[in-house]
Amino acid sequence: MTLLGEFKGIDVEARVWDLDPSAARVDTIDVALRNKLAGSLTYLAEATCLDASHHAMLVSIEDRLRSGPVSPWVFCLYSKLVAELAKPSSSDVSGDFTGIGQAAVLPAESGVVALRAPIIPEPWWDHAQLLFDTDRKRPFRPKAPSGDASALCRQDIEAGLALLAQADPVWHQEVRSLIKLIVLSAPTSPHLDAQFNGASTFFFWGAALINGDIRRSSISMIDLLVHESSHLLLFGISADGALLKNSGHERHQSPLRHDTRPIDGIFHACFVATRVHLALSRMLASGALSDEEAKRAIDRAQSNGHAARNALDELDRYAKPTELGTKVLKTLRAYWTATPAN
Repeated sequence: MTLLGEFKGIDVEARVWDLDPSAARVDTIDVALRNKLAGSLTYLAEATCLDASHHAMLVSIEDRLRSGPVSPWVFCLYSKLVAELAKPSSSDVSGDFTGIGQAAVLPAESGVVALRAPIIPEPWWDHAQLLFDTDRKRPFRPKAPSGDASALCRQDIEAGLALLAQADPVWHQEVRSLIKLIVLSAPTSPHLDAQFNGASTFFFWGAALINGDIRRSSISMIDLLVHESSHLLLFGISADGALLKNSGHERHQSPLRHDTRPIDGIFHACFVATRVHLALSRMLASGALSDEEAKRAIDRAQSNGHAARNALDELDRYAKPTELGTKVLKTLRAYWTATPAN
């Protein structure tokens, strides 16, 4: 069954591609992804003739996947298994299955952890870094932030989440549903020091990487968390198929980056910036913000609105959307048509 098929007959708060927050939608996406992962593991175990001694572990992993949310590390290590199987030379992948089994018993809500923290096996970190450090022209080469920086960043995260819970409990619930693990890191590449804020990837579903060396106001932290969680949401929405038919070799001007980006990146930029604008607008309307917080929220909403409109213009010129992509774009256009320009 496709991901969109999972929504048939299920009462969720919004259509899968809508902009409003919905933890119920996230839960449905998560169920679909876990079921697909369980089925894929069964197939891979049979295809690789996994040793019979691992059978009980595999059953345990599948039961865990079908029973409720799991640690994002399960998805990360599954991508490691697939990467190993894709290599030309065959190798013993029983250790990769074992790693997934170890990750499956971790709490689903993994909290905040510094990159390379010893509580996580080193090979897991090695693969996580590969998932995030994919641009050869702009290598990230992340490192762990200092202990003091990590502690301060944790405080900023807690303060941001507390304010979001007060001003918009529904969006707070969605963010917590989408981001189960926050990894604190810092770039070692000098040209990224002032640019890197956060990152996420479909292959580490439920996790977000953020720059732990930066101090942020509560509004800026909410901006970042809504931004990264919206990337994860769009990854989940499009898990069964592409949003666009464009070639992956095309490059276009991004409203959120100095370098040119694939058109799919522009699509993501438009979606996440629009949702940040919506989240901040809802917070402003709540009346829960102080004067200083309201000023910051207005500034961040305007900045995200400008980026989203520019991205939408770029998409209108160059995007070749699929059926799903057309639905998402229609929703984005409707939002900005109804929203006065600042």
